[in-house]
Amino acid sequence: MMSRRSLLLAPAVLVRPQAVQAQSPPARFTRGLGVHHMMNWPKYDANTGQYEFPPFEGDQFKLLDSEVACIRDTGFEFVRLTVAPGIFLQSNGTRFEELIFILEKNLDKFLNAGLKVLVDFHPTDQVREYSRINLIREPQGALFQRYIDVIGIVAQKLGQYRSGDVGLELMNEPALEDAGLWQELLRKLYIAARMKAPNLPLIMTGCLYGSWRGLIQLDLAPFLSDTNLLYAFTFYEPFIFSHQGVRDERYFRDIRWPASLLNLRKAQANASSLVDADTSLNILERQKERIRVTYQLQRYVQSASGPQTLHDTFDKVSKWAKTILPQQILITEFGAVRTYGSYQGAPEEDRFDWLSTVRLEAERRGWGWALWAYSGPSSMTFAGDGRTKSLDSTSVRALGLKAGCMQHGGAVH
Repeated sequence: MMSRRSLLLAPAVLVRPQAVQAQSPPARFTRGLGVHHMMNWPKYDANTGQYEFPPFEGDQFKLLDSEVACIRDTGFEFVRLTVAPGIFLQSNGTRFEELIFILEKNLDKFLNAGLKVLVDFHPTDQVREYSRINLIREPQGALFQRYIDVIGIVAQKLGQYRSGDVGLELMNEPALEDAGLWQELLRKLYIAARMKAPNLPLIMTGCLYGSWRGLIQLDLAPFLSDTNLLYAFTFYEPFIFSHQGVRDERYFRDIRWPASLLNLRKAQANASSLVDADTSLNILERQKERIRVTYQLQRYVQSASGPQTLHDTFDKVSKWAKTILPQQILITEFGAVRTYGSYQGAPEEDRFDWLSTVRLEAERRGWGWALWAYSGPSSMTFAGDGRTKSLDSTSVRALGLKAGCMQHGGAVH
């Protein structure tokens, strides 16, 4: 009989998909919330480029039982728990077993409160060795093979939970444009997971960073007889609206939705002013940024982005998915930057309209969804405004949730 340690470290053996396909009814994951702070940013040493142990100790990784109860009572049915693959890839022996124990402990916290859990293997660029690009840079290399092995081990552990309560997302937002190559990599991940967990719901994503455009390039034929798969995409379109004020969209302010020519002049003035005020830019960079923001704003207005274009986009996914059940489609992330603290995001009425339109379009089709994200260092945080852990009332209303817990500015502690 194999020891627990031997079982954890046993390599995955690839077999034909037909030999391992699940026959369970499709799992249902309807209304979800991303939980991104508990296991996605382990402690690491910037000098050595290695993760540290213990990796998840500190207030920044905590989620109180009262917060979990609030998530449930607000009306969410599941959480999408993001997990950093890198620390699993780095670890062996007792340290790997410790990570499995931490994962199981966090699962129990949610399951005991009556919430389902999707475990999302969510690569980041926190440690370069395990970055999103490096994971799939060499499909035949040792790192990706190790990733396959880890997926199999984790799937086996998750498969021991009651069917339909827990699912596994094989890789979030793969950094790959080649649909054919991603199809092959996904097939390997699928087989590694399914052979170890015949009835575990598995979440499959497309190339192009998990977008709907990547998903509809996925060939469903090899997987159609497996009834316990969900097909997922993340959705932030239009990006200039959802991410205004941060990252590449940092020069955009007061971008309205739906897109309107009336908003163009004001948005252009705001962007130009912010570019001019950015002292980190030299003269040439400033000129390039002015051209870029002008071009992006013009494209946004020309796109006529609004409820109809969103409806048409989701129709393309529905057409691709006609051979599977509607409940097998899941939007694993969507959200828009809020205005709080140092963040200046979308106008509240427009953020409400966009969130509610995405939610209603998904629900009309029978799809599930998960809002991004509960808390952490995020401009889209659902719980918190930099001072308290009060819930974002705009999101609560837009998603048809229940106001009540943590709604009056009081901290949960």
